[in-house]
Amino acid sequence: MRIFTCLLGLVLLASPVAAAMLTGEVKYLPSGSKVEVFAYPYSEQRLSGETPYHVQVSGEGEFRLDLPSDGYFLLARGDGLFGYYGRNPIAVPEQGLTGIVIPLVSAHPLLPDYQGSVEQGVIGQVRYKGKPVSGVAINVYGDMVRGFKGMGLGLAGPTDSNGQFFLDMPPGDYYILARKRFSGAQRGPLEVGDLFGFYAANPLTITGRGVQKIAIDLVEVPEKALAANVAIGGQTHIIGHVVDDKGEAVSGVRVLLYMDPLMIRQPAMVSRPTEDDGRFELSFPKGGDYYLVARDALGGPPSQGERYGQYQGPQGPLVRVETGGTLNVRIVVRRLQ
Repeated sequence: MRIFTCLLGLVLLASPVAAAMLTGEVKYLPSGSKVEVFAYPYSEQRLSGETPYHVQVSGEGEFRLDLPSDGYFLLARGDGLFGYYGRNPIAVPEQGLTGIVIPLVSAHPLLPDYQGSVEQGVIGQVRYKGKPVSGVAINVYGDMVRGFKGMGLGLAGPTDSNGQFFLDMPPGDYYILARKRFSGAQRGPLEVGDLFGFYAANPLTITGRGVQKIAIDLVEVPEKALAANVAIGGQTHIIGHVVDDKGEAVSGVRVLLYMDPLMIRQPAMVSRPTEDDGRFELSFPKGGDYYLVARDALGGPPSQGERYGQYQGPQGPLVRVETGGTLNVRIVVRRLQ
C-alpha cells in the first residue's frame, strides 16, 4: 500500500486573550496509576517536552487545568499509559471548557509479529481492545500545522484482516493516525462509535534502513465528544438551513467551510450531516471571509446525481462573519445532471 499526496485546509485557532478553566476526565485509568494531562499551545507545534500547563489527574481520573485562552493539543501520560484527545487541537474560550474526555491506552503496545518478505519500510498493526481491526485508514502527516485534519501527506490502508498496514516513505519524521469510519466514508468528522488511534510515539522517525514495526491502539468516539463539538470549535458561528430549489429542507448533506474562493483545496471545516429540517451549524474561533458549499460527497469534483450548492448572498459567494458573532444563512442545493 503506497502513499498518495493531497492538499489540506487550514485549522482555525484563537489568539490568546484571557485565562480559562478546562475540566474533564481520563478514561480507563487503572487503580493506583499516576497520570498527568498536558496542554501544549498550538503555536509551539510540539507534543512533548516541558510545558507549564499540566496537572495530575485524581484517583477517579478527573482533572482541572487553568490556562490562557488559546489553542491547544491535549495529551495524557504516565505509568506506561498514553492518551490523545481526539478533537485536538481545541480552541479554549475565555469561559473555559468542560466535559473533555481523554481515553487511555498503552504507551508501549505489543509490536506486530510480522514474518513477511518486505525488507524495508514500516509494518504496523492496529488493534481495538487487544484485537486486530481491518478496514482502518492510516493517515500520514508531515507536521502539526493543520492539526492533523484531512488526509495529510498521504493515505495507507485499509488494514487487512490482521489489522496490518505497510508504509513506504522516504526518511523523515511523520505523524501517524488511524481512523475507522463504520459509514465507509474516507473523509469527514468521526461519528459516535467510530474508532480513532494516535501513534503514542509520534512523530515516527523513518530511517529508510530495514523494517520498522509499530502498533496503534484504537479508542471509540464517545457521545460526549460530539456533545462538546460546538464549544471546542470556537465561539464564532455560521448556522442555517440547506434547502432545495422548492424551499424544502434537505437532510443528510454536509456544509463545507472554505477560506479560498475557488473552493478546490481541503475545507477548513466540515459540518455534521444536516438534520431533518435541513439545519446545520459550524463553530470556529476566528471571524473572517469564508465560502460555503453544501454537498453529499466529501472530496473530489461534484458528480452527476449529487446534491450540490454554493452559498449565494448579498456579496455573492462571500460570507463575512465577525469573531464571536453568529451568522444565519440559507444554502440551496440541486441534484446535478
